[in-house]
Amino acid sequence: MGRAAAVDEREQRVEVHRAVVRDGLGERGLEARRAQAPPAPRRDVVVMDLNGAVGHRTRLCVGTPRVLTCESHAPMPPLASTAREARVLAQSQLGIAFFFAIAAAILNPLEMAIGVVLGTPSVFALAYFALLRRLARGAIAGAAPAPLHEREEPGAVARRIVWPVAAEVAVLLLFAGIGHAPGLMAGIAFGIGLALWQTSRQIERWEVAHNTVLLRDPSTRRYYVARGDET
Repeated sequence: MGRAAAVDEREQRVEVHRAVVRDGLGERGLEARRAQAPPAPRRDVVVMDLNGAVGHRTRLCVGTPRVLTCESHAPMPPLASTAREARVLAQSQLGIAFFFAIAAAILNPLEMAIGVVLGTPSVFALAYFALLRRLARGAIAGAAPAPLHEREEPGAVARRIVWPVAAEVAVLLLFAGIGHAPGLMAGIAFGIGLALWQTSRQIERWEVAHNTVLLRDPSTRRYYVARGDET
């Protein structure tokens, strides 16, 4: 009996020793696999992609410790001057206004005078004080620092607004024909043009006072600010 008990005790010790060895190897193997696994990329690293666009967080990127590249993304378009956009839009509206004013003066001078005198200040107050001034202040307050990127050429604004302005002229012609009031259409266009002109002056005064330029991304309508000597 004593000999059998001793044999059983030795067998239990062997089994316990094997279990400890397996557990130890498992832990060491897991630690070794963790050591061999590549470290998670840092999420706050900014890189450049293969096309030279602005970099993105490394959670989208792959690479080696020396070379880090990012998957290709659409490049940011040239940034536009917000003050120039407002000024070009104002010029287009004033041109439309003069067109309707001349047509109204030929057809009905009295209607032209009434439409311009009543329509211009009313539309100007509504467009500028209720809408454009607030939008300009919000764009200035929420603008982010501009990335180092090229600026839009001056003629791009005019090319971008051709079709919207043409659609506006068509709508105004339709209402002028239905209501027989081209003078009122002239007053509306004068009011919008003057409101846009005042908005451009507001932005330009702020730019001069702070030596900055307010820019806009035409594709996303996000606003940026850049130093005046960088543009």
